[in-house]
Amino acid sequence: MVHEGKNHLHVWQTCDGSNVDDSQVLLTPPWDFDDVEYPTPVIELVELDEKAGVWAGAFLGCPDAYASAGEVIAALTSRPPDDPWVSEVVATLSRDREWARWWGPSSGRLRNHLEIIRGQGERVHATATANRESIRRHGLDWNRMGLAPGIAGSTTPELPAIFVCQDLEDVSFMLHMARVPTDIWSIDVDGIWLENGLTGWEVISHPIGTDRLTLLVPDIPVGGFNTEPAGHPESQRITWPTPQRRAESRRQPRRRNPRI
Repeated sequence: MVHEGKNHLHVWQTCDGSNVDDSQVLLTPPWDFDDVEYPTPVIELVELDEKAGVWAGAFLGCPDAYASAGEVIAALTSRPPDDPWVSEVVATLSRDREWARWWGPSSGRLRNHLEIIRGQGERVHATATANRESIRRHGLDWNRMGLAPGIAGSTTPELPAIFVCQDLEDVSFMLHMARVPTDIWSIDVDGIWLENGLTGWEVISHPIGTDRLTLLVPDIPVGGFNTEPAGHPESQRITWPTPQRRAESRRQPRRRNPRI
C-alpha cells in the first residue's frame, strides 16, 4: 500500500532523527519536459528501511509516497507497479548495491542519480582487437574477458556490464586511453534497457548477442582514430541524449526538431 504525505520532502530522517541522505537516489523520469526550464525535474527516492524494503519518494506536483520501491515509483509516475520501466528501475536499485561492492568494500550505492531508458538505434563499444574472434562467436560478455586489457588498462571487468558510447565522437575520447590496437563495434540497442554509468557513458547490464553486433571500425592503432567510416554519417545515427547533453541543449535557443 502506498502512503501519501502532503509536503514535498527535502530532508529525510529516520525515527531517531538521524539523517539518511546517503540512501537518497535521484531518478530521472522516462520522458522529456519540453515545457519545463532546466534543470529537468527528478524523482527523489530514499530507502528508509533496507531489510523491510520501505522507501519514500517525492516528485514535482505529487504527494509524497511511502511503500516498496516499485509502488512508490509507480505512484509518482502514474504507472502500474508491473510497468516494464518501473520493474527495471527496481532491478537497477538492487543491482547498484552489488555494483558498489564490485568496486570495493562498500555497503552503499554506486550512483546517487539514475536514468534508465529503452534503447533506440545504435550505440558503439570499443574493445581490444584481440577480442574480435571471441566477440564474433559469443558476443559481448564481460565473463569472457581474457588476457587483453580493457580500454582503461584494467585486467578484470570494471563492472558486470557493457559500457557503450553514443557515437564515434564519444568513443574517440576513450580510444586515447587504449594501450593495444582496438576495434569499434556497433550495437543495435532497440528495446534494450540502458542506464547511466559513472562517467557519463551508458551501460548495459547483460551480455549482448552476436545478432546485435557489427564490426564498425577495425584495427585502430594505439593513440586513437579520426576517420569517419563510410555508410555511418553522424546524421544517420539514432541517439538518445545523455543528461549532460540535455542540460547543454537547454542552455541553447529552443529548436523544435522531431525525434527520429
